[in-house]
Amino acid sequence: MAVYVSIGRNVGDQPMNAERWEAFRNETRRVVDTLAGPWVTSATGTGRFAGTLEETYVVVSDGSRLDQGFNPVGEDDDGEPLGWWEVRTRDLYAALGTLAAQYGQESIAVTIGEPEFVQGKVYADGS
Repeated sequence: MAVYVSIGRNVGDQPMNAERWEAFRNETRRVVDTLAGPWVTSATGTGRFAGTLEETYVVVSDGSRLDQGFNPVGEDDDGEPLGWWEVRTRDLYAALGTLAAQYGQESIAVTIGEPEFVQGKVYADGS
């Protein structure tokens, strides 16, 4: 499993100052590391949100703290059982939502899935 989290620097159409941007990146990496699992990759670059280019930061976790096993740990609002994975995922989303609000962001992008490793020298035609 891997957890990909992407944030942008802009607040509205203006970039946040360098100190705040660094703090936002550090806090995002800390949340991912604490709730999703150790980060394995982080990178900055240019992204596009709502048609506007902005500096972006992506951090990828190994997802080890989001155990996919279903061990009931509580119930949801409808009385349905909640598993460990659901609770940990909700914790991650809540913490990232708090960061989004704290740093004036409309949202933070999260993708959770199984990476596919494509080996070199294998082409679509099998050659």
